[in-house]
Amino acid sequence: MNSRLLFIAILMFSASSSVIAQLQKLMDNPDIIWIAEFSTDYSFSPNAPYNTEFVKTTKFFSRPATEDGFGVNNFIPQTILSDGLNGKSACYSDPGLTQALSEEDLGRMIASIDTVITFNPETFEETVQIITNEMDPSIVKKVRVNQVIYFNNKTQAFNTFILAVAPMIENPVAGGYETLFWVQMETTFPQKFDIHSPEITWGALAYSYEQPLALNFMEERKNLGFNLPSVLYKQAAKLEKPIESPMGFGNGKYYNRQDIEHTYAGVDTVVTFDPNTFEEEIMIIKNEINPDKINQFRLVQEWYYDADKHQLFNRLKAICPLVPITDTDNNFKYNRTLYYIRYNTDGLKKS
Repeated sequence: MNSRLLFIAILMFSASSSVIAQLQKLMDNPDIIWIAEFSTDYSFSPNAPYNTEFVKTTKFFSRPATEDGFGVNNFIPQTILSDGLNGKSACYSDPGLTQALSEEDLGRMIASIDTVITFNPETFEETVQIITNEMDPSIVKKVRVNQVIYFNNKTQAFNTFILAVAPMIENPVAGGYETLFWVQMETTFPQKFDIHSPEITWGALAYSYEQPLALNFMEERKNLGFNLPSVLYKQAAKLEKPIESPMGFGNGKYYNRQDIEHTYAGVDTVVTFDPNTFEEEIMIIKNEINPDKINQFRLVQEWYYDADKHQLFNRLKAICPLVPITDTDNNFKYNRTLYYIRYNTDGLKKS
């Protein structure tokens, strides 16, 4: 085994070990009463369609050591791809980080091989040529992030950490996107963090509109009598955390107790049509919101990339519960945004 392959092998072993250690640390901590794993797709592009993804870039600085022509619109997908292919990060074939990929595996993954047969009219001989076509990095426009969310019962706060990230390419045949390989990430937000540090080359506030987090799409790793909807409902009802209005994260409008009461006992105006009398009828429907109705969530997170460690990490800033709104026949109409519950509120100023 040459020195490069030996380095990659050591990197893969230490990477998967750190993931297991971090999860085990949370599992063993009696204050952590709930842990769940989930995946979300991001482009991290400020130009992403508003109805799919919100991205507000807070820092973009490509140093000569990391500059590969990646613009702010494709920085994270193509940086993750580059780190994996250049041996700067351990790569795996699965999100659980159990099947390590060698340098040769990665080479075969990103290259297609064509056989070209040519004919010489003078000698009447055929010539077979093997042509290797390297993948164009520009087609990598998204990443899939596999991460963990957990609840600390002592601090009554949620937080997240990233397990692995996979660069994705569009599949024109099957439709949608598919992962190339998985790259292990550090699992915790740095205790000492400074966005002005030169190693932090990219930062953004980002969340997904298109893929809200649903209870049935989360894999629970630990549950000690914990109920996520009930906890979010109680934290808002009792104003245990800062509650921001549904106008959007960072809008500066914070709810008081009366605002929350109106949210939990909302009134909708429904217009119906009588086919016999041809008259419109206006009905006032009172929507009592209880924890059982909260079934989807939007996570607002800060994201950063450390160019020295080749690591992407994040910090949870808010959870936005969503409830389904139905008509008089119980047909689904839309998901209603309730509010944003703020966490990690350092530097928060209320208006």
